[in-house]
Formats: sequence, C-alpha cells, structure tokens
Amino acid sequence: MVRDLTNGRTSCAIVGDIGPHDAPLGEMAIGLAVNLGGTNPNPRNGDGAPPGPFQYVVFPGSRSDPAWPLAPAQMQALASARLAQIGGWPAVNAGSGND
Repeated sequence: MVRDLTNGRTSCAIVGDIGPHDAPLGEMAIGLAVNLGGTNPNPRNGDGAPPGPFQYVVFPGSRSDPAWPLAPAQMQALASARLAQIGGWPAVNAGSGND
C-alpha cells in the first residue's frame, strides 16, 4: 500500500520495477501516480505527479498469495484487507512520527 502524506490518498501497488534512478516519477507507475492524486502524470518530466512525500507498506509473502496477475480492484481489496489485519495506517504509524 502507498499513501501520499500530503493529500492522504492511498493505493495498492506492485513492487517489482527497475528503471532509471533519476526518472522524474521515480519507479512510480502512471496508474499509481493517478491514484495518489496526480493529474495526467508525465514520466518523462514529472509534470502532473502527486505531491508526496509517500509512505509505503510492503506485505511479505504477498507475491504469490493469490497468484498473479490480478485485476486492479482485486489488488486493492487484498491490500486493504492486509492493511486492516495489521491495524491500518495507525498501526503502521505507531512510533514512526507520521500521522
């Protein structure tokens, strides 16, 4: 799960991309950028990217359970359920200094 700490928007995401370290959108997929509040994001120059900074939660072992690929709605539901199982964003933020 990813949360934009500026606007509070959240989205599921897949970890597994390798690209140029200096790309304006970084490793963020265009769909993720839109879900987090970006407007017509441009990976070439970074225009339209969501404001950030971002907070990430990675769920160990989630790669193969269930098997990929999944539809975006399925991914969002599974990631939201996993986040709820650990206590949601408040549990993630406990002791981190993020609200």
